[in-house]
Amino acid sequence: MENKELLMDEYRTYVQRLADLADGKEVILNRTTDHAAVIMSVVFAKAERLVEIVSGRLDDDIWGVDDVRSQAIAFLNRSDDTKIRIIVEDNIDLDTNRLVSSIRAAGLIGRLKIFHATDELLKTYDYHFIVADGLHYRFQGERDKFEAIIQFGNVDRGQKLRAVFASLRSNSVELPLPNPIQA
Repeated sequence: MENKELLMDEYRTYVQRLADLADGKEVILNRTTDHAAVIMSVVFAKAERLVEIVSGRLDDDIWGVDDVRSQAIAFLNRSDDTKIRIIVEDNIDLDTNRLVSSIRAAGLIGRLKIFHATDELLKTYDYHFIVADGLHYRFQGERDKFEAIIQFGNVDRGQKLRAVFASLRSNSVELPLPNPIQA
């Protein structure tokens, strides 16, 4: 096993241990796309009803990673009322984005809503985040710097991020999604 793979396995184990603990006290740091993909997959695995995301463009090097996509689909299949809501800042091709395409192929596109942040709205904030059920989150304080903090089980911060998402969403434009795949 290569050193990088070993380090990623150790990071994955560490993140999963803290996610299982979910005490809202431990803080995980994230500085790479590989680490972010691990975090996103674990956040989807922990989510029960709602995942909200603020992202630049849903980069395939994070959101298109197999484990992230499979955990997103597993989350959406968990119950009939699970939902993913996403705000993107850049124009993205929803027909070719790997996360969106996977959700569509799984027949779950109806549980996904994507919004586009307006140019005016973009001037009012400089962060990205994912929050699940108002409990588990990854917060990146600056768009252009990949450093982020992650916590599992922090109700106070999780609920604050849900409120921020709701405010951003109310000032964003909903994008039309690709039609469901016909069987």
